[in-house]
Amino acid sequence: MNKSAYNFVSLSIVVTAILLAIALPMLVFRSGLVKEYGKCEDYIIEVVSSSGGEKTEMSFDDYVCSKAAAHLGDAVNTELVKALLIIERNNAFIKYKNSLYGEESFQKEDIDTEKGKAEYIRRAYEEVKNKFVLYEGEIVSLPYHLYSKEKTVSALFYGKDIPYLKEASTPEKEAERKISLSYNEVYRRLTGYLGITLVGDCTGWIKGISVDSLGKVATVHTLLEDISGEDFSKALGLSSVVFTYECLENSITFTLMSEGDGLGMSIYGANILANEGYTFDAIIEHYYNGCTVSPRYP
Repeated sequence: MNKSAYNFVSLSIVVTAILLAIALPMLVFRSGLVKEYGKCEDYIIEVVSSSGGEKTEMSFDDYVCSKAAAHLGDAVNTELVKALLIIERNNAFIKYKNSLYGEESFQKEDIDTEKGKAEYIRRAYEEVKNKFVLYEGEIVSLPYHLYSKEKTVSALFYGKDIPYLKEASTPEKEAERKISLSYNEVYRRLTGYLGITLVGDCTGWIKGISVDSLGKVATVHTLLEDISGEDFSKALGLSSVVFTYECLENSITFTLMSEGDGLGMSIYGANILANEGYTFDAIIEHYYNGCTVSPRYP
């Protein structure tokens, strides 16, 4: 082989090596996206009843529609329906990945299969079934709740730093729910679940509450000891740690300022925003800081 031919072959090898060095990572990266994000409609999800262990198989799409249906009434705006369906796509995708390693199970009690077949839900799903919510290019888990009064809470509320779960305004003004528990029921739950001592005048069992800078009940001061707001709320079956209370003659009335953990999208608030003209992606971007709605491949 003459010198010029040898140089040409050497140059060709070098150029080929450089091109492969560039192309292979791109191919692997693209393959990773296809594997991770693609063809959710092919996923088969096993739904397990937490009570009897009964198992049912569902397609990914059927599961998402049924999961969203369990939280929707009939008189809701279509843009809210679309937003919730995309959120459930995110959550189902992440849960599906985890379930492959036995880390999570899908609970049958969380879905409404029959309602999930409703025409308005299926019609909305057809418009968004190739979309995910991304934060910095990644599919993320998205909590939501029924309602909050005027604002949702930050993840810092629960001691977690999740950048896309910041406090957000929400249009509900009178979103409160009152729960009354008899003193007998309060006594049974607090002594039985928490093992605290309650004696004397019932109306003096709760001395007061301490609220942190985020509005969360941090501590409940009972007759003889202090209880964390979260433990108190769980023991009494309150669905919020943002509450006030009033001791009456025969019962205690708790006023809940939110329903659920207060994180992420408020269903009631999102429906109001939709009626005001917000689209599904605008609703999601309002409640989830820095998130965007994207087709399957970001």
